[in-house]
Amino acid sequence: MDNVFLRDKQVKFIDWEWAGVTSPIRDVTFILQDIYNLDLLRYVVSRYYELITETVLHVSEEDYMRDLAIWAIDITLMMLGWEIEKMTLSEETGDDIINKVNFKIHFIQEQWNHFIENEGSN
Repeated sequence: MDNVFLRDKQVKFIDWEWAGVTSPIRDVTFILQDIYNLDLLRYVVSRYYELITETVLHVSEEDYMRDLAIWAIDITLMMLGWEIEKMTLSEETGDDIINKVNFKIHFIQEQWNHFIENEGSN
């Protein structure tokens, strides 16, 4: 979220470090990395599905949730390293990092469980 700005009533993005051609579902998993409230996180997941299916991607909700789980696990595991690095650089306290890491681990577990449930029904 540090790389998203509102200017002249338009959203602007900076820092294209992770830019690439891939699934738009992957994009939302990066945004989810800055959300530490489960209700807000679930809202973003749901609302993003509504927005992308109305505009750019025709995918069933089941496929969306499966792909989201895969991308969320991948991106969240990568971002855990950055959270730990913040602690080693003294940018955040150990307690803050522990809370964030625990939240992210819970999120990964939730996504994994959803992935397993959907794969079992296929």
